[in-house]
Amino acid sequence: MKKYFLTLFIMVVSLTLTAQDYYEPFLVDGKVWYYETTRQLNQHVIGKYYIDGDTLIAGKNCKKLMFEWPGTDPYLGGALYEEERRVWMFYPISPGKEPALHLLYDFSCKEGDVMKVDLVTYGEIVLKVDKIETVYTFTRPRRLFTLIDVSENNRHSGPAYWLEGVGSRRDMFSLWPPGGVFVSCEIDGNQVADQSSFGPAALMTDIQDISPDTSASNTIHDLQGRRLNGVPQKGIYIQNGRKYVR
Repeated sequence: MKKYFLTLFIMVVSLTLTAQDYYEPFLVDGKVWYYETTRQLNQHVIGKYYIDGDTLIAGKNCKKLMFEWPGTDPYLGGALYEEERRVWMFYPISPGKEPALHLLYDFSCKEGDVMKVDLVTYGEIVLKVDKIETVYTFTRPRRLFTLIDVSENNRHSGPAYWLEGVGSRRDMFSLWPPGGVFVSCEIDGNQVADQSSFGPAALMTDIQDISPDTSASNTIHDLQGRRLNGVPQKGIYIQNGRKYVR
């Protein structure tokens, strides 16, 4: 019996250490992020950001970040580089001009830390790390960060969330509404996270601020990002961030 409990204890400790030490880089070739947002005429569509090769800016080896929305051609949105679990962005990239540098994510932070980040759409804000939990996304442990805005003139009363290696629960550059809503993340076509990966945060239905549906499971799109009234009789469709074939 003692041997059994000793073995169980070692397994629990090992699992805990694995979860704490595990880190998947944010910038990985073949990585794609899908987001739902409102475009013109209140149309709800799914767009994507993706890594598309390397570039050198200000002496930094960066990854090019491309944006693509249904009905539009892909365009270069900026360049990212990762260093010591921090993700930096050069934005915008203008010919002949030095691009501005922004700290987008800091996955090296600890509970209680206060940091300045620049999310492009908000400008510079001050965040406090309220809580860090380990969640499991498609059998992989990741750290879930709960953040609060403690800026002098803060406009955000509710919490925001980062998922290690994945990003914000809203979209790449947003932590609070208005903005897109994270749908899923893939590497080389293999899903690594979806909305449910945010653990306790996934119980919140703030997706309703851009959609009349309060349940993500009711949201069905075709591959062009157009909302469907129901499951198609034949073909490929996306429901709750997952691809299905009929």
